[in-house]
Amino acid sequence: MCLLHDGTRLGFFLLALITHWGIAQVTAEDDERFAEWKNRPFSEVQQLAKTGDPVALAALGHFYWRGHEVEQDRQQGFAWTLKAAEAGDARSMNIIGTCYANGFGVERDTSQVFEWFKKSAQAGYPNAYFNLGRCYLDGIGVEPSKKEALKWFRESAQHGDRDAQNLVAMFYMRGIGTVADPQEASKWYQLAADQGMANAQGDLALMYLHGDGVPKDEAKGVGLLKAAAEGGYSQGMYNLGVLYQTGQGVKLQMTEALKWYLIADALSNEPAREAAAALTEELTKIQVNQATREATEWLEKFAAAQSAMQE
Repeated sequence: MCLLHDGTRLGFFLLALITHWGIAQVTAEDDERFAEWKNRPFSEVQQLAKTGDPVALAALGHFYWRGHEVEQDRQQGFAWTLKAAEAGDARSMNIIGTCYANGFGVERDTSQVFEWFKKSAQAGYPNAYFNLGRCYLDGIGVEPSKKEALKWFRESAQHGDRDAQNLVAMFYMRGIGTVADPQEASKWYQLAADQGMANAQGDLALMYLHGDGVPKDEAKGVGLLKAAAEGGYSQGMYNLGVLYQTGQGVKLQMTEALKWYLIADALSNEPAREAAAALTEELTKIQVNQATREATEWLEKFAAAQSAMQE
């Protein structure tokens, strides 16, 4: 039984492409950007768009994405956003890359993804930095290059993107695209952890528990690991279970250990599944029932919280 580092594999990021580049997130962010434009007559926005005004073109595209004053139409949303991108609107360039990546309003075309994210990044749009890094990491429209991926993830991380900060930390921790540097990794993990990113909290916790790249501090490590587990990081849940089962940095509590193994198992964490099965054999029926009940209650509360966040 041992503490495990981040269970995320690099291949995961391609699978999560729709999550990070989802058009729902894009349009939600644009709601604020175009709030003032929604107060203008639709005909006025149309007229300004016809003059080639980049922001008016982007606003009109947003109206079609959202169905504001017109019937919702992804194809029209894409068409007007493309005009805005071609007119020089950096954010629209990023959205077009998103559309080609996921097939929003247009057929998926990976050959277009890289070019639009590159244009957006070169125009100084921060969100495109992360997406361009993803292209280099996964070889989307460009030859894969972990070094280039790290370069763009760092750009994104420096602009405060916590996903990028976590990725940069992983790269330095594992020596991906650079020389391994635990101290540098800890700095980026800390930035992401400070923004509440559970994955970063969990991995930084292990660094403090082991004294890897940072001074050993079990109390700080345990605190971070608890935050990671409560935040929904399944590997952090498993690791917290290990602490409770072994008594490292915490009071030995077998029932609490089983609870976290069961929660992590419900989130498809394989090591936790094996640990839960083994520990169940050692505990009494009363202990198992208690751990199962507490795990179920936790999962129900977590699911409700996640559902409320998405509304």
